[in-house]
Amino acid sequence: MNEFVKKLREARVKQIGAVLIALDPGETTGWAAFHSCVLLAAGFTKNPYEVIDLLPQETRDPDRVVIELPQYYPRKTKSVADLITLAVLVGELRGLWLRRCSSRQDVELVWPTTWKGSTPKDIHNERVLGKLYDGEVEKLQKSPRSKKWNHNMLDAVGLGLWKLTRMS
Repeated sequence: MNEFVKKLREARVKQIGAVLIALDPGETTGWAAFHSCVLLAAGFTKNPYEVIDLLPQETRDPDRVVIELPQYYPRKTKSVADLITLAVLVGELRGLWLRRCSSRQDVELVWPTTWKGSTPKDIHNERVLGKLYDGEVEKLQKSPRSKKWNHNMLDAVGLGLWKLTRMS
């Protein structure tokens, strides 16, 4: 790794902390765990409350947590009721992670348009994959049946990369 990247990573670790967890709740909840700006593990689960148990041991008490906040899209949102249910889940997850972090500022809610704009999902997923360092792609969990990456997991990884300023 070149010296510039090393210094940039060290500065980011000082600003955010060594451990960052990124979450994208949905029908499945995608999660990504970063240590010193490097992806350690990523996956997805139908039970968002078990994410803590799925994380690598050294990331279970993170310095920062970033959670995607559901957003209403006039022509795309299928059900307002589903959106409200998802918003309640995000609130519950925020409360859960607030108990594991040292301050309220350590758990951040972020709108999708803030971190990824309005880029179509397939294009954005390719951009996320393109920003991963050597060896990080192998840490992504694939769906057992389809052998594909879960879109919420890729969004969690992208959200974490954005927070670490690796998505520029």
